[in-house]
Amino acid sequence: MTDILQFSNQIFGNSCFILCEESLYDFSIEYRIAAQDLPSAERLTDLCNKCLEHDDIEIRFRSVERFTFKNAENLEQSQYEDYKLQLEQDDTVKIEIRIQKQFTDEIISVYSIEKFSEFLFGQKLEENLQLFAKLFAGGKQHICFRVVNCDSYIHTGSIAFAPESEAVVWDNEKNRDSNIKNCNDSSVFLGRAQYPLVPQDFAIIEHMYDNCYDRIKVLFDKLRNTLAYLYIANTSNLVGNKAVLQFDPVVNGYEYTLEQLCVNEWVWKIYSWIHKDEGGIDRAGIVRNIINIYCKTSDAIININENIYNSAVANYVIYQRKHTDQYIELKNKLSEFIVESAGQLQELSHDLAEGIRNNFVAIIVFLMTVLLTDSIDFNSFTQTGISSNIVAICGIFTMVSLLYMIVTVVAGDTKWGWLEKSYNDLKNNYNGV
Repeated sequence: MTDILQFSNQIFGNSCFILCEESLYDFSIEYRIAAQDLPSAERLTDLCNKCLEHDDIEIRFRSVERFTFKNAENLEQSQYEDYKLQLEQDDTVKIEIRIQKQFTDEIISVYSIEKFSEFLFGQKLEENLQLFAKLFAGGKQHICFRVVNCDSYIHTGSIAFAPESEAVVWDNEKNRDSNIKNCNDSSVFLGRAQYPLVPQDFAIIEHMYDNCYDRIKVLFDKLRNTLAYLYIANTSNLVGNKAVLQFDPVVNGYEYTLEQLCVNEWVWKIYSWIHKDEGGIDRAGIVRNIINIYCKTSDAIININENIYNSAVANYVIYQRKHTDQYIELKNKLSEFIVESAGQLQELSHDLAEGIRNNFVAIIVFLMTVLLTDSIDFNSFTQTGISSNIVAICGIFTMVSLLYMIVTVVAGDTKWGWLEKSYNDLKNNYNGV
């Protein structure tokens, strides 16, 4: 853990401290110090080395003469020592330490979590929504705020405050794109292009923090609740600090300030229930029907409570039961069709096989009657040798009989296969019940 503010106070003195500020891309500390009390170049080098590698630091000195210390090179140190010699002992020097932060690889630095929380908490809700929307621009899935002066952490499914980015384990099975798609499928948020954010972005799922993150948590809860309202509504829009929510397409929507929408925790619980798994569109429709029945005024919508939640859950159970009965009825009809189709197919194949067998037997009997009976003299059949023609005919009959036997076996196997397939089709038809 590195506290740059504390380290700077050790260099320049607590009594010389003026202010410390941090925004999204800037961190600055200001001092007012006597020229004779200016620190050595080595101390400034130590301070510069506290800056993270991907950020840029510079130390500005303003008095009768001006000087900017940007890096720890020997030339820079020599020039700083020359600058000190140019000042009179009673001159007053204003010093500004400024760090330009870079947002790279979904990581951005936070040098003072207290000052950064103060910055976020001092902004309006719509400004914070715009800030995070810009950070997520380009399809980014995660944002990690690397907090330099705090060892604890707090994170949602897509935003983390942690001392090291490697310490954060993201759940890659639940990505932002799928959450955004689910929201867009179940509602119409007209500002989704400008604010590609979802409530899950600000829903804290894991934390190990002290009071330094208290303001972050309060702010995230407000942003989460506000977005939940926008996606529960059938149609919504966000313009500046105003939001318009329409739950019934035939009724005009109501206008609210974001401060009015950010305090209701039950809205987040309802949103979480809607999008907990598949079927979010059906659950969203049920919630809106319940709201349209019980919330007839603008104030009633602001005061959505557990009664709306419980009514929606109960109605969804009834909805499921009704659709389950319809589903089973459809399955039964499909099963009847499978059985009837299998029976008709078996009957058709049986008739075909029987017709072929009867014709085959008739042909064999005819050939035996015509060829053998008329061609053989049974008086001399036992007294003389059998001619080669008779042997050939008998061989043909034998081969044909064997072929008939093979066809019979194959037909039997085919019938059994049809029966087995019909059984499997019937069994698989009820797998989802």
